Amino acid sequence: MLDEARRAIDQQKKDLEGLRSRAGTTAGYATVVASVLGGLSLRDGTHPTAWTWTGFAALAVAAAASVFVLWPRTLTLALDIEKMDGRIDKGDGIAVMIRDTSLALYRDRKANQRVLNRLHNVYVLSLFFVLIELCFLLVDLARR
Repeated sequence: MLDEARRAIDQQKKDLEGLRSRAGTTAGYATVVASVLGGLSLRDGTHPTAWTWTGFAALAVAAAASVFVLWPRTLTLALDIEKMDGRIDKGDGIAVMIRDTSLALYRDRKANQRVLNRLHNVYVLSLFFVLIELCFLLVDLARR
């Protein structure tokens, strides 16, 4: 039971790392799209259009969403050794300690999962806005 609870927390740690890695890549991609397509749209002294501004606004939303995902969060991804030590001092048996520790890990996993789900949703939103940015800047480029 304790091993399964520990594996679930370890998986959440990997999920968080992967999500943050993808969010950083998405922010970089959004910046490159804005640089290349925005630069092409504004070459030769042309003025930005509504398409250009909308594309840049989508870049800002995508970047803000990526920063939200990358922002440090407090997740419980490790055991609280002080709590475990306190249980030893009270004279609890090993079976009770394992059960309580497993239940604590389960509660931490549930709380972490709510945060991870929210971060994942914001990450998907950032991808959507990168796509919107790309579309608006391509339309802007095609209309010039």
